[in-house]
Amino acid sequence: MPFNSLVSKYPLILCLTLAACGGGGGTAAPDAIEVSVVSDGGSAQPLSLNSSDVGCQATLFHSPSVDEDYLNRAMDAYTFGCQYLGDVRPLELWLTANNESAATSLREQWCQYRLSQDSSFREQWCENSQIGVNLANYVRWSSVYYDGLIDAHHQNNLSQFSESPNDLSAEYVTIHEFFHAYQSEHLDEAIYGTPEARDIQGGRTGDGSRPWHSEGSADFFGHLLTELAGHPGALRQYFDGGQDCWALIDDDFSLWDLTYDADGGCGYHLGAWAIAYLVSQHSVEAYLVFYDDLNAYGFFDGWLKNFGVTTDEFDQNFRNWFQQTSRTAKQQTIDQIVSDLQ
Repeated sequence: MPFNSLVSKYPLILCLTLAACGGGGGTAAPDAIEVSVVSDGGSAQPLSLNSSDVGCQATLFHSPSVDEDYLNRAMDAYTFGCQYLGDVRPLELWLTANNESAATSLREQWCQYRLSQDSSFREQWCENSQIGVNLANYVRWSSVYYDGLIDAHHQNNLSQFSESPNDLSAEYVTIHEFFHAYQSEHLDEAIYGTPEARDIQGGRTGDGSRPWHSEGSADFFGHLLTELAGHPGALRQYFDGGQDCWALIDDDFSLWDLTYDADGGCGYHLGAWAIAYLVSQHSVEAYLVFYDDLNAYGFFDGWLKNFGVTTDEFDQNFRNWFQQTSRTAKQQTIDQIVSDLQ
């Protein structure tokens, strides 16, 4: 699938990205977060927050109709993810109410804001905001993707999928997309200076069409950190679903065959299972340390260095484990991951 096209889909998640999904580290305590309230109208200048070197900082721009509770939930989720994984900046969050009128207005405001913030930003790029109804996505804005762009930054686009407090999409979608920023931040653009290279070193194929690692890890951490942030059972609930995907794992199965569109999100779900299996064999901490080696070793050699097997060997080991492990034992694996972190 061409780069700049659909790269993330699972229940409630559509990720359109102009960048490989990669990452950034650290464990600093959070600083103040500003929720920026912007009015309707493309000429509005949203409020912005001047970041410092300490803590977790991002600015949330949003449709006026998004209620305060949902804004707080999204920002709390971002803050928790940043505390756990480390600060990624500069980062902007653009949250639209889930209707086309609101999305259109927010896109117009985003365009005017970008033009006001960076003299190198070209008006024709405004069509690539990727803010939209039923969309959630990560975008990397840099000269790797836009020749001549000076002010590189991360952008996470979100939609208000549900107003129900029992629906955790505000939490896990926000963290899922933040994890993509975390992934991207770990890839030095001086080393990986093309979209294809960043796709490969983020664990996708060069054309960006095989996302088991990039999306599976974002889904895994999206639900894991939602649970650790105070929603018991969120990870188990996620893995208890998706059983229609399990039938894909036969003797010929390979994670690298999974596409974004594979059976309505199975690429995400089975990719997340692969990350859960990997974490169960090592640890969450060991998995995150792997990202620190990407610039020096690259994805494939870094995988061997950190996990002791090639990606092909891991692919086969995961397939065998999944086929030979009972549903109860799989559930126990998920419960143990959470227990080890509490």
